[in-house]
Amino acid sequence: MNHPTPEEWMEFVYDESPASGELGRHLKTCPVCQAHVAEWRKGMATLNAWPLAVRPARWRLPAGAARWAAAALIFLAFGYGFGRLSSPAADQKALVVALRQPLQQSLLDLTVTVIPGAGFAKKAASLSLPPFQPGTPLTFKLVGPIMTAKVAF
Repeated sequence: MNHPTPEEWMEFVYDESPASGELGRHLKTCPVCQAHVAEWRKGMATLNAWPLAVRPARWRLPAGAARWAAAALIFLAFGYGFGRLSSPAADQKALVVALRQPLQQSLLDLTVTVIPGAGFAKKAASLSLPPFQPGTPLTFKLVGPIMTAKVAF
């Protein structure tokens, strides 16, 4: 005897089968298939009786908030674009010339005290500086215009 496949029976049990008439006739005459379908329907009833947890309500934006947010975004984008297009372009060369003169006239008067470590003696020799004892404080004074400052010991 040819029995329908479990997939065909699942379609029948869930009322999704196009051949429900044939399956219904077979089910009336076959005790093996009746037992399977009864078991599947019992499982389906058990699952349908299972209480589901109630999900908490999600917070949603008020009805018109999305439209207001879109309008605000468009307004800000338009304002930004209008501001960029209407402002004069920066003249970088003029800015460099304008800043160079005050920098050249700026005076520097800075005193720095350094306590050299063991590796500083080698570095001082490579820079043609007088020999220094590690751990002895050195005081440097930078004096003069920033562009031509001199170092004094």
